[in-house]
Amino acid sequence: MPFSMWRAWSDAFGLVRERWVEAGAIALGIAAASTLIMLSLLPLWVAILMPDADPQLQTARLQEHNSRLPAMSTLSAVIQLAGYCMLVALFGRDRPALGKAIVDGLLGALPVMISVIFLAVAAYIGMFIMIFVIVAVGVLSGIPYMQVEPSYEWGLAVGLMGLAGLGVFLVAMYFAARFVTLLPVVVNEGQYNPFSAIARSWRLTRGNGAKIFGFLLLAWLVLLIVQSAILGTFGWPLLTSFAAGQLPSTGLLLLFGLAITVTGVVVAMITCAVPVAIHGQLAEEPPA
Repeated sequence: MPFSMWRAWSDAFGLVRERWVEAGAIALGIAAASTLIMLSLLPLWVAILMPDADPQLQTARLQEHNSRLPAMSTLSAVIQLAGYCMLVALFGRDRPALGKAIVDGLLGALPVMISVIFLAVAAYIGMFIMIFVIVAVGVLSGIPYMQVEPSYEWGLAVGLMGLAGLGVFLVAMYFAARFVTLLPVVVNEGQYNPFSAIARSWRLTRGNGAKIFGFLLLAWLVLLIVQSAILGTFGWPLLTSFAAGQLPSTGLLLLFGLAITVTGVVVAMITCAVPVAIHGQLAEEPPA
């Protein structure tokens, strides 16, 4: 089935408009839970960022922060993934009630998690091989990667590493486009076998990978710019307070937390509506 970027945008925003109350409730729960988890580290951030803090205390708090961050990030990611599955179920073709969407989302969360972990491991292996090949070619060509003093060869090495990073990003985005329908396939089609779901998503996007890639890249850039502008606007007063050696006021912290939550709600709804809209297009039976 041919893919239409304009129809994907239109359908995605139509889904958000149609179910914004229920979707907003789920997305608010995701954002609030993630924000509360990360804000539990706030006392450590304050101790680390205050310029006049005791260096030994800063070191101790930094170590505590680094030891707690992986567990907090993992918990936040699991909650976010489960919430995304609920949103995908809510936006499904049969438009289930909120309770059924939550149940369907929870049922699909584990298969989706297994699929994502499998794809992530495969992606890391592929990225390692790609970077290794590029660096190896450079080494065999005599490019001095470890040279510190600027020179033509050093600039060539930096450029080659930058090219490798860009290549990895573009390849990752392409494969993200090929597996963009993974969540709808699992949650809305009930395909709970992770590997069958991966294969089904790959088949659905066959022939449309480049178009979906361009669509997702454009959507990612737009969301990144808007989200960065909003968080930068509300986060700047916090940074200036820390830079001045002062604790930010409770009002600033609450305002920043509100900005993070509202932005997270909107981004979550759009992020889940887009794959459902794309899946709706590609899974349609062609006219006889």
